[in-house]
Amino acid sequence: MTQEPLDTGGLVQPFRVLLVCEANHCRSPLAEHLLRAQISQHPAVPWVVSSAGLRAPDGVPAHPHVERVLRERGVNSEGWVSRGLSPQLVTDADLILTAELAHRRHIVRLQPAAVAKTFPLLTFATWLRNAGPAVSSAPLLDRAMFGRARTQPMAPRTEELADPLGHSLRRFRACARLLDDAFEPFISPVS
Repeated sequence: MTQEPLDTGGLVQPFRVLLVCEANHCRSPLAEHLLRAQISQHPAVPWVVSSAGLRAPDGVPAHPHVERVLRERGVNSEGWVSRGLSPQLVTDADLILTAELAHRRHIVRLQPAAVAKTFPLLTFATWLRNAGPAVSSAPLLDRAMFGRARTQPMAPRTEELADPLGHSLRRFRACARLLDDAFEPFISPVS
């Protein structure tokens, strides 16, 4: 159905997803909690979902609007705090999804080997949608690469998750709805 866990000599390792934005204050914590909430409805999916920011100070709570949007959806974010992106987080992740194209470029400059596992989140979601039913049981990254070959180039503005910082609660709710839509093919392959 989704990414298969890694089998390392009888020990199953979870699939590690890292969501990255600028400050780990709005977009990536919202994405982290929403993806984790969707995955929790599918307990057979052994994923670890986390987030970080390129220029994030460690230990800052999520933006109050993020916390409110999550509360409205029944998602508990109590105790969550920001953290800065580190080379170790990049190394440990199986998949890195970024809010913007510039975030992807930064990560790939930090660790060139991450190029094969780092993608703009909205682009990756589009690839999954375009993969079709023929590969619906394939691991997540394989489905995305199949869908990539079937996707026309996207305009940069459609590849980036706009930062709601400095905007109203309504903009944060719109960001959450966009993330809900983006994460749908992660768990339930589009047929």
